[in-house]
Amino acid sequence: MDSTLAQPVTATAVEIDIVRHEAFYFYNRRENGRGVVIAQRISPERAQGIVEANDDVEQYATGNVTFSPEPCQWTWTAKLAL
Repeated sequence: MDSTLAQPVTATAVEIDIVRHEAFYFYNRRENGRGVVIAQRISPERAQGIVEANDDVEQYATGNVTFSPEPCQWTWTAKLAL
């Protein structure tokens, strides 16, 4: 008989930000409030893929989220639990 106790399962609160500044895209990721990826530059295609892959979770945006070639500024945030 195994005498070890089962560890409780805890969810990880994850926040993902995509920040567009002019023609540049940056990725941020926080887990349980702690920054694990901070201002990592990513391609426009990767940014769009992240936004599209998380279209079914709680989201917030400042500015008009667009992937057109014209320079603009916006921030998109997704909140999820893993």
